[in-house]
Amino acid sequence: MNVAVLRTRRPTKSVALVGVAALLSFFVVGLAPAQQAQATERVNTSATTSIFSSPTWYPFRSEMRISCVYSNCGSTSSGHGYWAIDFINPFASIKARVPVYATGGGIAHIGGRHEGCKTATSNTRGNWVWVDHGGGQTTLYYHFSQILISEGQIVTPSTALGTLGSTGDYAPCTNPYLHYEMHEGGLLGTRVEPKQLNTCFGSEFVSYPSAMGRSSFNDFAKFTTIQAGDNATCQGNPARNSSPTAATASVSKTATAGKISLRWKASAVNPQLTRSQVIAIRQYHPSVKRWGKWEYRYRASWVRGTAFTGLKLRYTYQVAIAAKDSVGYSHWTSRITVKT
Repeated sequence: MNVAVLRTRRPTKSVALVGVAALLSFFVVGLAPAQQAQATERVNTSATTSIFSSPTWYPFRSEMRISCVYSNCGSTSSGHGYWAIDFINPFASIKARVPVYATGGGIAHIGGRHEGCKTATSNTRGNWVWVDHGGGQTTLYYHFSQILISEGQIVTPSTALGTLGSTGDYAPCTNPYLHYEMHEGGLLGTRVEPKQLNTCFGSEFVSYPSAMGRSSFNDFAKFTTIQAGDNATCQGNPARNSSPTAATASVSKTATAGKISLRWKASAVNPQLTRSQVIAIRQYHPSVKRWGKWEYRYRASWVRGTAFTGLKLRYTYQVAIAAKDSVGYSHWTSRITVKT
């Protein structure tokens, strides 16, 4: 079957101005709440420059093709039916070791290792990595031939996470590609549409899919070619805000349920940059001696309090807050532990 391929020349000017930057790679302790029991969670409340940034950068530095997104594949048998992007390079072999970069700043985790192919009785992502971008935002990267990061490593959009591969694909699994997902609400949260992926051709900033006259990656025909820039640093390092401050929690009870009232103050650094805020809560389960998954609540920039009602009595909860600016989320506040 003949498939039309849309090619784009190297852009001659910037097509969008978006305040997104690749953060410098430096070590700061500060992992946001994430829905992964094996992840070591750390919090930093003293650093003002967040390691987190939103996942808005293109994950390649070489030409790739868009395959299936949501419903652009033309049939239910080959479409995802959910938000994800498959990137393929039909001209690259697995031996080429094409690097795949993080789409935003955060903390990377090794999701799993599986060198073989998918079978009728196994459903595997192959070698895969996920990145915590703060505020409950995560991205997932499947089918690497090789994982290049270490568990808990701080990454930026200039960090190669792994190399393009086909592990976990259907046998004989010889066609290298990347399956990419973006989630809101933690690792196990809702798949959401990757609305923009940016790249830099030298100092020129380009944003896909708008640079190719599309409003969504799902609008691309299958096998559309997308050119990649050579870096993710042309936007510089814009100012950031810091975490909200002076967070306090109080508990009230009825005969059947508990209530946690949470209050806080604005960010101490650049509070005017805050666009929204996220509050996370989780419950401790004494029967299995383990914390449950984080749940997230999003609020406007001017809100200074919220309440969680209908909570189980005589249970322990943790809450934390983060602020979001044009680049991404701040670090989380120190966790507040309370018992209903």
